[in-house]
This record gives sequence, C-alpha cells and structure tokens, in this order.
Amino acid sequence: MDQQAKKNTIANIVSAMGGINGVKKDEIVNRQLCHWFRADMNLGLGIVKGLDLNLDKGMEGMVNSDITEKATNN
Repeated sequence: MDQQAKKNTIANIVSAMGGINGVKKDEIVNRQLCHWFRADMNLGLGIVKGLDLNLDKGMEGMVNSDITEKATNN
C-alpha cells in the first residue's frame, strides 16, 4: 500500500469507528484497536491518533508496554 492508500484507509476506519457509541463503546473500540495493531503497528497508531485517544490510558494494566513505547517515540 502506498502512503496515500494508508492515509485513506486510516481515515475510513477513523470515520467508521467515530460513530461507535453506547455503553460498550470503550470495549468495542479497544477490541477493534487490538485487531488493527495486530495487523500493522503504524495502522493502529494512526487510528489512535485519528480518534484522538489516549493510548496510555487504554493500556493501563497491560503487561506488555511495547506499543506504548513506540507510540510515544513517534
């Protein structure tokens, strides 16, 4: 995927995920972010940034902090 295709993919995902609401919003968003991070670390980071989420808050209690470290170094 070229850079423009990646940007378009992230924008489409952010747009779709931005419409998630309800009592299970956080659970759904976190589950989907796990899928995106597993697919591609930079894709996951782009979605987190696009949704204006606090990755550190979402990672509380997680044993592996590799994702948090990469996010803060980018």
